[in-house]
Amino acid sequence: MIEYTNKNRILIEEFVSDAKCAYNASPTVIWRKNKYSYIARFKSRYAFHRLTRLGAGSSKNWRISIKTLNDNELLVTNWLRAFFDDEAYVDTSTKRIAVTSVNLRGLKDVSTLLEFIGIKPCIYEIIHGKAYRLVISKKQNLLKYAEKVGFKVRAKSMKLSSIL
Repeated sequence: MIEYTNKNRILIEEFVSDAKCAYNASPTVIWRKNKYSYIARFKSRYAFHRLTRLGAGSSKNWRISIKTLNDNELLVTNWLRAFFDDEAYVDTSTKRIAVTSVNLRGLKDVSTLLEFIGIKPCIYEIIHGKAYRLVISKKQNLLKYAEKVGFKVRAKSMKLSSIL
């Protein structure tokens, strides 16, 4: 079973569209009132095995198949945009973009991709080594992020514009 959960309907619709295009699948979308979020799911053994080979996994063990992205800047920026749309927040008080995760290796993979396109992030340990935060700060990094990656989620895009 492939599942994707998000509060943002646009990202759910993008997942459904991608599943149809990549796997000829028609995910079922359900609104979960108790969690104020959508869940889209579909069954496909082929998709499951392919996504697993590409690095998909649980919160603690997902990775990025950097070889698959093959130093292709367009693939890298699209992957980063999808990831940051889903996982990041823009902190207007500290003027930074941040992602918190329990997966240090996954965040290091994200950092490698950001560095590939000229953005220098930092990773900090928080909650006594039980979680980590990847941070994009400094005006030149934020400008480069806005120019090369950006956000599809309007609220995040507007917040980013406000701190530039």
